[in-house]
Amino acid sequence: MNKERYLKLKKDFIVLYLARNGIMTFLITLFTFSLDLSNYYQISFPAIIPYIFFNNIFTLMYFCLLWIFNYLLFELFKIINDWYDENHYQTLKFMYHEHNYSISWMIYVIMAILLVIIQIVQLPTLFHIDAYLMFGFMILRSLKQIYKNRL
Repeated sequence: MNKERYLKLKKDFIVLYLARNGIMTFLITLFTFSLDLSNYYQISFPAIIPYIFFNNIFTLMYFCLLWIFNYLLFELFKIINDWYDENHYQTLKFMYHEHNYSISWMIYVIMAILLVIIQIVQLPTLFHIDAYLMFGFMILRSLKQIYKNRL
């Protein structure tokens, strides 16, 4: 009975963790989309929310696609970063027999290269701002993991 309760609690935490990431990517998408549409329609920032959700179906679909893309990109980053840290930690533990936690510098270099490419390529402002905020969110998540692993 206690084990079943523990498994249920663990599933609940996983759902809350995924919901937290979904809400954060939703807020990033909402901010960037609102900023871009407020410049396009020349409307104040808070007044643009009805335009996103109630203007037409294409705006809503575009918003949803961008949100799904952001969420999948963030989850992919988490998977790659956790895999790299786990493998790198196992290698260090095997070689040095101590607890070393590393920052995955290669992932940050790849992110910096992608940001430079995004800046060079002529994309709408929406994608520039979205990329900066998503990469910032990803870096904050990896710093949180480093801090969590050091405890």
